[in-house]
Amino acid sequence: AHIDPDTETGMLVSFPRDLWVNIPDVGEAKLNAAFNGGPQRVIQTIQENFDIEVNHYLEIDFNGFRNIVDAIGSVPIFFPTPARDTVTGLLVTEPGCQNLDGAQALAYARSRQYEYQENGEWVLDGTADLGRIRRQQYFLRSLARETVRTSLSNFTKIDDILGETFENL
Repeated sequence: AHIDPDTETGMLVSFPRDLWVNIPDVGEAKLNAAFNGGPQRVIQTIQENFDIEVNHYLEIDFNGFRNIVDAIGSVPIFFPTPARDTVTGLLVTEPGCQNLDGAQALAYARSRQYEYQENGEWVLDGTADLGRIRRQQYFLRSLARETVRTSLSNFTKIDDILGETFENL
């Protein structure tokens, strides 16, 4: 995420995990392999391969992700058709806006084998990591919107949301 305090705007940049890069002290490998060396190795890899300065980072694990979503209650995500990913456990049986709880949200955000229904048949999305990045960014925008909406409509939820967020980062 890049936040520009002068213009009060923000931007998310995502990198495909299967992108081949030069990992410092490792060599050529997929970007996700940099994580094996910890956050500093990921930061070095991003900086050296993309000339992007990294000043701070936040890390959250799968349990923390679920806990934060559950503290909000759910996050509405629009599905134009039924969808599934048999690897992550995502299963949406009806098209339309679905309120995803923490477990469902994680299955959606992690989906790389995303399938949708077309004419009664399951069709593999085929965009793999790029599709997952698109879905993750859509999810994060929806999460932020729902966090604000929930906080403004129920002030008692603010403590729950902030508590889970800070505890899990």
